[in-house]
Amino acid sequence: MRDQAVGLYSVGLPTEFMFSAAATTRTQIALLFGVAMAAVLGIGLYLAYHLTQPLLRLVRTARLVASGDLTARSEVVSGDEIGTLASSFDEMTSKLQHQHLATVKALTSAIDARDPHTMGHSVRVGQLAMMIGRHLQLDEKTLAQLEIGGYLHDIGKIGIRDAILLKPGALTSEERRVIEEHPRIGLAILDPVDVAKEVLEFVESHHERLNGSGYPHGLRDDLVSIVARIAAVSDVYDAVTSERPYRGPMAPEEGLALLQSDAGNLFDPRVVEAFAAVQPEWERRRASEPELQGFKLPDFDSHKVTA
Repeated sequence: MRDQAVGLYSVGLPTEFMFSAAATTRTQIALLFGVAMAAVLGIGLYLAYHLTQPLLRLVRTARLVASGDLTARSEVVSGDEIGTLASSFDEMTSKLQHQHLATVKALTSAIDARDPHTMGHSVRVGQLAMMIGRHLQLDEKTLAQLEIGGYLHDIGKIGIRDAILLKPGALTSEERRVIEEHPRIGLAILDPVDVAKEVLEFVESHHERLNGSGYPHGLRDDLVSIVARIAAVSDVYDAVTSERPYRGPMAPEEGLALLQSDAGNLFDPRVVEAFAAVQPEWERRRASEPELQGFKLPDFDSHKVTA
């Protein structure tokens, strides 16, 4: 008091209390540090997941496209650089798919142009096969291969002589044997080309039948793949409902009745049933879409044509 010390005091704590307080403090600090580390780790994992997942999806899509699946899309949607890259990649793949189809269609037109009565046949078979496959709930990759397989299924006819291929009357047994080689010829033509297995199945097996009466291998029952079963129905229906020099076209209901009468014997009943379900829509498309009617060759005036 009055700047003078009048007394002293001190606090005495038990040793046990001091150690206990220190231990409690250490535990609290350790828990706080653990929670903080877990939070940092969780945030890091969350950010890493959201950064790497789009990249991984883009890489997987790129590998699918490189393997030949042009239907693959990354479907990555974001506002950052990764989203922009993915969008550009998907757009590029879509254009590549359209260009690929356009090239195949051009080849198809060259095949069909040999015979004016079959113009548009290959495109119709490809489109119809895809509609049947979609009704059967096949995946998009298989649907795309069905379309291309239909476009190319008669490519082997390039190797058949016009005298046989365009013969207006009945074929002899030897001529029939030559015609039946066109699936093998088609496979040989496509052998150097990297095409999907389903496309090759379509080209090779569109004349196979469930009872083993088809060609070129006489496959039967489970040996006839779903692609070949769809190909058979699509090809036969378009053939019988199209005009030929030796007969007129069947009406759509007659064509369906023909398929139904041989369901379970020549054709897969499930595929025939799927075709029956899509037939009304198919006939509407066939009548309204120019692409399905085949291109028309121009009438050339021979005296105006110059070398």
